[in-house]
Amino acid sequence: MTAQVPDTLQFEGRNYVILGWQGDADCIPTNESLGFHTVTQSTANLSGRVDHYGVWGNELYLFKVEATLETPSDTPTPPNARREVLLRYEQFFDFEGRPTELREYRHDFFIYEDLKLRFTGRIIAVADENLWAKPEAAPDEEPAIPFVIEFRKGVVEGVHDQ
Repeated sequence: MTAQVPDTLQFEGRNYVILGWQGDADCIPTNESLGFHTVTQSTANLSGRVDHYGVWGNELYLFKVEATLETPSDTPTPPNARREVLLRYEQFFDFEGRPTELREYRHDFFIYEDLKLRFTGRIIAVADENLWAKPEAAPDEEPAIPFVIEFRKGVVEGVHDQ
């Protein structure tokens, strides 16, 4: 099976990749409850969405959803959200180097200001190792060690190594 694009978490000013949820994850809003419908873009993202969470003031928030929408132009912006659209273009060439096709890739983001999650359980996360942000000549570091954040009703109760 193809590795899935992970959800992310901002915690204490740093970015992390969420490896897993243990607990009552039913508090995570569904597409239907947020007011949109996603489609699978590739086998790397079967749900058609990537969630971006944050912990601020010791509380857990869902602050951004990157959605692959079935009909982007017909999908209204959900209540209590704002929409950001990123358009990326990629030029394709034939074997002689002549441009053949310009593909457009659309990314829709729904940004929420106050979508608190009353999650009770554990989030297992690891530092986001963005290889694109690392200089090629940088020495290899030890792999990041996963850690656990414990929550009760959306409030951080503790942080420890896995």
